[in-house]
Amino acid sequence: DPIGDLVGADLIGDLVGTEPIGDLVLTDTISDLVITDSLDPIMPTTIPDALEPGFFDKYTNDYYYSFHDGMEEPKAGKDDSYFDPFAKFVNVSAYDWPAVFQISSTPDYTDFRQFVIFAREEINSFGTQAEDFIVECSFDKRTCSHEHFTKMPTPALGNCFVFNSGLTNSSFAQTSRTGPEFGLKLTLFLEADEQIGILGQSAGAQVSLGMPWELPNPEEEAISASAGHVTRVALHRRHISRMGGRYGDCTDRYPPQVNLSHLPYSQTTCQRICTQWDLAHKCRCTDSFTEGYLGWDTELCSPWDEAQRDCRTEFYHERSLPGYQSACRCAPDCEQTTLLPSATNKAWPQRDYAAYLVKNVLQNSGATSRRLRAFIHRTQEAAGHRVDPALVALRANLAKVELYLESLSFEVVREGPAYTLTALVTDFGGNIGLWVGWCCLTALELLVLAARLLAIAVSRAT
Repeated sequence: DPIGDLVGADLIGDLVGTEPIGDLVLTDTISDLVITDSLDPIMPTTIPDALEPGFFDKYTNDYYYSFHDGMEEPKAGKDDSYFDPFAKFVNVSAYDWPAVFQISSTPDYTDFRQFVIFAREEINSFGTQAEDFIVECSFDKRTCSHEHFTKMPTPALGNCFVFNSGLTNSSFAQTSRTGPEFGLKLTLFLEADEQIGILGQSAGAQVSLGMPWELPNPEEEAISASAGHVTRVALHRRHISRMGGRYGDCTDRYPPQVNLSHLPYSQTTCQRICTQWDLAHKCRCTDSFTEGYLGWDTELCSPWDEAQRDCRTEFYHERSLPGYQSACRCAPDCEQTTLLPSATNKAWPQRDYAAYLVKNVLQNSGATSRRLRAFIHRTQEAAGHRVDPALVALRANLAKVELYLESLSFEVVREGPAYTLTALVTDFGGNIGLWVGWCCLTALELLVLAARLLAIAVSRAT
C-alpha cells in the first residue's frame, strides 16, 4: 500500500503491494503555526530584529491582561454574525510588529498570529529544508531519504514535505505487508531551540494523511507528533460508493475552474481550490499558493493590506451564509476512498537507545544534515558528555513518526436506491392480489347471503 512517493528506484528497489494508503505531509510544527528552521535568523519583511527572544517581556505586564470583553462589535450595516478579526488593528503600518503585539488581546495571541503569513520567496529562503528536517527514513524495511519527498510551501506553516504525492508523480510506492515494520518510519529534527517567542508555543510535527491524488491540508487536517515521542499511526481504509444520475448529484470530474483534470476527483480538494477561486475573483488574492491548480497566477492576501483583508473577511462571511452560491461547485465523489487514522504515542528515545541514535546520526554523515550534527556536538559539549542532560536535549528536538496499514481488510459503504422498480412491481402485484382476493371473498359472501334470503322467503311462502 502506498504511503508515499519514493522517487529513485536505485535506493528503494521495486515496491509492489496491494492497497493504496495515501500521501503523507510533514511540517515542523509550532502549535497551530509553524515557523520552520527559525527563519535564520531574521525575516526581512516579516519578523524583524525586534522579535528576538525577550523582546515582548517589557510589554507583558502592561498588555497581557488588557483583553477585550466579548466579541468585537459588527461593522455598520452588517448582521450580528459578521465578525472582523482585524477590526481593532486599524491604522497599523505594514510590518509594525510592536504595534500589533500591543493591540493583541487574545490570551494565546491568536489575533497576533494571523499577521504571520509568509511569501513563497521568504519560505524558500528561510524555511526548513527537507535535508535538515528528515533525519532518518525507511519504508517497507528499505532505506529512503529526504529526496523522496516533494516540497509543498504553505503561507502559515512554511515548508511541508509530501511523501507519495500523485500531484507531482505518476507512480506510487507500495508496501508489501501490513503492520508497523512495513510502513513508513521517520525521525524528524525539530530545532526547537530556534523557535520564535510567542509563535513557538509547542514543538512537534504536523502529519496530514490522504490519498495520493488529494491536495494535502496540514493546516486543518493533521495529527500532531510531539517532540520526544514516537507517534504510531495505524491506518484503516474506507471506501464509499455513491449513486449518480437520477439518484444523486455525485461526480468523478473536477469543474472547469480546477486545473486537475488529469487526477482522480476528490471533493475535499475541489472545495479547497474552489474557495480560493471564488476569493481570487472577489479580492484578486488567495490564502494559499494555488496558482498551479487555478490556471493563473495570483498574489497572496496580505494581512497588512487593509483593502485585501476587509475583502477577505467579507468574502468568508458571505460564504458562511445559507444562500451562498458559487460558480465553482463541488459535488460528492461517486467513488471515495478515505483513510481513518488511529494514533498512539510513547516517550522516545529511551535512555539506553539514545547513544546508539547519536552514533548512527554522526556516522551517517552523507545523509545527515550539517545543522543536526552541529546540534549534537553542541549538546554533548554542554552536557559534558553526560547521558541525562543530552537525553533531555534530544527529546526536545527530535520526534519519530511511524505510519502503517492496520490490515488488508477495509470497510465498504455502498449507496443503493431506497425503492427499486422491481420492488414497486412486486408490491403492486401483491396489493392487486390482496384486493382481488378480498373482492372474490366479498362476492361469495353476497351469493351465500342471497341464497339464504331466498331460502327463507320460500320457506315462509310454503
